[in-house]
Amino acid sequence: MRHLRRSLHQRSSTTADVVLLGAGASAEAGVQTAFEMTDAIIRGIQSSSAAGDCDVAEALMYVCERLRATSLTRAGSLDVEQVFSAVELLAERDRLEVAPFIEAWHNDVDRWRAREPGSIDVFEALTKRMLVELRRQIATKRKRTSYLEPLVRAASDPSRLKIATLNYDLAIEVAGAECGVVVHTGISKWVHSGRWRWPSSGASLLKLHGSIDWVWHHDPPTVGRLPSRFIAQSPQPEHDDGDPVLVFGLRGKLRAEGPFLSALAEFESWLETSQRLVVVGYSFRDDHVNQLIRRWTFDHRSRELVVVDPSLRDEASLSPQSDFRTTLLCHLARSGTSTGPETKLRVVPLGAADAITELFDPRTLNRDRISI
Repeated sequence: MRHLRRSLHQRSSTTADVVLLGAGASAEAGVQTAFEMTDAIIRGIQSSSAAGDCDVAEALMYVCERLRATSLTRAGSLDVEQVFSAVELLAERDRLEVAPFIEAWHNDVDRWRAREPGSIDVFEALTKRMLVELRRQIATKRKRTSYLEPLVRAASDPSRLKIATLNYDLAIEVAGAECGVVVHTGISKWVHSGRWRWPSSGASLLKLHGSIDWVWHHDPPTVGRLPSRFIAQSPQPEHDDGDPVLVFGLRGKLRAEGPFLSALAEFESWLETSQRLVVVGYSFRDDHVNQLIRRWTFDHRSRELVVVDPSLRDEASLSPQSDFRTTLLCHLARSGTSTGPETKLRVVPLGAADAITELFDPRTLNRDRISI
């Protein structure tokens, strides 16, 4: 049986491995999980609500209480993206296609309807407050990023390894600064040219859902030019009140405005030339990302999908019908068990820190632990 880390370095000189990071990759850096973030945002909004702005905090508590009373939650825990999606729908309730078919909303919903003509709906105000509080919570958490340094060092040669992330935090950038590797997000070049251009050295980091230090700025209209928004990087995102450039919530992940569609196309182009995709801490809940992975597996060129997830220690109860991750686990041939041209799957049932050390740190000696 091959050692996993050794096989990661056996690649064609013309292709680069791609690493896709999900929320689990940042948890060990101190970023709250989706369930922890809900409580943190509630506390943040409650503590910062001014005397005349209590409706926003009360509306958030109302949404959370109603969700907890349904079967959609897990033992009373609330996924922050689920809460945000509910708030977004309530903010758009009069504009939804089904609105003509809904005779009346729950009695409590209209309690927060705009008090005066032209004033903003409370749920609309709450969506903005939740995004700003999300950014503040992520930006102010102390980061332990040393476990990410082997990954950043390996990505310092983008001809060998590139990083894409679904996370908004700056853990990879901080890890790069700590180990002396420049991390390029490509956003400044995209803003000026609409294209992703990457230097030949330094780590390439594609932030598919935005970043806490990306902020919308308004470009005022002039004669012959439509009003628009542009993206700038904030040096202190925790103190910035501008609208964050983030894709957040369970719906509407494909946003036409901003770099998101272009970033998804860039990620697809990375995959097209890659023989190996390493997925760390991603729960496979984003359909637009899953479809790219699905298509990548169809192009049978002896590719390998490596899934890092400590919850996969026991796979005996998996059912092919449950979700996309389970479908991958049940239907892809395992690395080392098949010699055909189809895409192989290798499971690494470790946490992000241990797996990144084993996969990318050249000083690692104990490699047998993750061979399967």
